Amino acid sequence: MYTFICPVDGVYVFQSALLAEHQDMVQIAIVLDGTKGAIMYAGTGQGYDQGFNSLVTLCKRGQHVCVHNEHPDEHTVFLVNYTTFSGFLLWEVESTPIVVG
Repeated sequence: MYTFICPVDGVYVFQSALLAEHQDMVQIAIVLDGTKGAIMYAGTGQGYDQGFNSLVTLCKRGQHVCVHNEHPDEHTVFLVNYTTFSGFLLWEVESTPIVVG
């Protein structure tokens, strides 16, 4: 599994595309520290099918973002050149200090 680790606090864009094998279906999610952020689906009775989604979200420095196959034991993601995952910083935001007292 490939993981993007956010280098700074900021607003990030994440995108993923997937290809379902011939006569199969696949559902994957962009996951932020264990929480689903966006879900993609590809499935077909004949041929192949492609799914795509993107997510714009606020992330903290060190947060882990990855894609996760929702049904890995039942369905396979076609990886060769057709399934991608990317993320980039849109703009940096300052951390807000917590004031106690």
